Amino acid sequence: MSVESLLSAAREAQTAWARRLVRQRLEVARALRTFVAARTEEVVEAIRAAREGRPAEILSSELLPWLDGVWFLEQNAEQLLAPRKVSPAGRPPWMGTIELEVLREPHGVVLVIGPSNYPFFLPGIQAIQALMAGNAVLLKPGIGGTRSARFLARALKAAGLDEHLFNVLDEDPENARQAMRLGVDKVVLTGSVATGRAVLGQAADSLTPVSLELSGQDAVLVAPTADLRRVARALAFGIRLNQGRTCVAPRRVFVPRTRLEALESLLTRALADDRPVPLGNDLRELLDTAHSRGARLITGSLGEQVMGPLVLSSCPTELASTPEAVFAPILWIIPVQDEAEAVRLVRESHYGLGAAVFGPQEWARRVAEELPVGVVTLNDVIVPTADPRLAFGGRGWSGYGLTRGPEGFLEMTVPKAILTRGPGPLYHLEEPTPADYKLLRGYLRAAHGGGWKERTLGAFEFLRSLIGERIRRKSPLNPYRNQSYGLPDE
Repeated sequence: MSVESLLSAAREAQTAWARRLVRQRLEVARALRTFVAARTEEVVEAIRAAREGRPAEILSSELLPWLDGVWFLEQNAEQLLAPRKVSPAGRPPWMGTIELEVLREPHGVVLVIGPSNYPFFLPGIQAIQALMAGNAVLLKPGIGGTRSARFLARALKAAGLDEHLFNVLDEDPENARQAMRLGVDKVVLTGSVATGRAVLGQAADSLTPVSLELSGQDAVLVAPTADLRRVARALAFGIRLNQGRTCVAPRRVFVPRTRLEALESLLTRALADDRPVPLGNDLRELLDTAHSRGARLITGSLGEQVMGPLVLSSCPTELASTPEAVFAPILWIIPVQDEAEAVRLVRESHYGLGAAVFGPQEWARRVAEELPVGVVTLNDVIVPTADPRLAFGGRGWSGYGLTRGPEGFLEMTVPKAILTRGPGPLYHLEEPTPADYKLLRGYLRAAHGGGWKERTLGAFEFLRSLIGERIRRKSPLNPYRNQSYGLPDE
């Protein structure tokens, strides 16, 4: 089917889907989770069409967090989407009997543009969040992600979902562009900065809301008293996982100068047995520049072919804020004088997706609060970000908007406020009178005056105006006596 036909069918099916009770939609999620969990080998093979990795790594980084994310929705979606009545506390007295209720409604049709590095988990959980919020979904997979996406489509159909509510587009980016031209209601992208700019530029024409999860150049800050063995193990894990193709993988390591040599030694041993990985020559200029400015190669090779895992130490501080996003098993180790310098260098970067801080809990927490990033992990890397409760998103060139967690789920909806006027006079509908100014001025001073004296004078002016108007209302000479002047009825 053409993109136009798929979009039209999705929009028609979404109208009925949105009317279903949330608990009815969640019945599909429960059946889906059971269906997928029973087909482990099939899921792994579908994912391996897009990425390499041992089966255990794929299960732990793709399938397990996805299943946990679906389970999280089963437990929380109904409460998160329930109409919320706002407490009357804080309602201005002059508002009278107004009641406020906030509803959450689906956008309509959500276009999910997936990446190739995590072809099942990332677009898959975004799609399920959108569906459980009452939307229809068009999924444009990343390179190699079609098998994963089509497996998910088959699983959703087996779980009882109308097949028109979830459609898989071809991997060609033109299909996503065409869907946006035809008119989707929200776009969720996981991709590079360049792709984010292109999508955002197209979305601007139609003012389509967009959530962008873009590149990361995650920083690791090491305390003077940090456990360096733990740091080295975490860094080695971070650049090994999915061959370094993880948006929140460690890239820039800020370590006190006094501990640089010890960390280099431990990290060299931790990576000693790693199989060399060809990285191509796209980063050759950046790497050669770093090397020429004093960076020392600890592991890997900069020969005719760049081979990783690649660790460069004693890197110049300019690498802390390089505009190029590295998406490979590469680490820059940057010695710093103290935590203040490390924090300053993180702040100077364009990227703000994630960071990790290693050190005593109190120190790590204090430093974490100073970092302008979306998520900070203390004394660990990457894995804690798979927590289904986490609202994941970045800042700066790492994008904006959230996916996953309660906040990410609610981004698949739009709020609607409903105001109900209760019984009582509608003061604002009356013709203003000369006395209204004094009446309102007295109220303003009484409610918002800067001190007790000012508020007391305001209250006195308000009461005097109110009583005076009551008297004048009864006068046969009063031309406004048949109007309420915004005063309570007798």
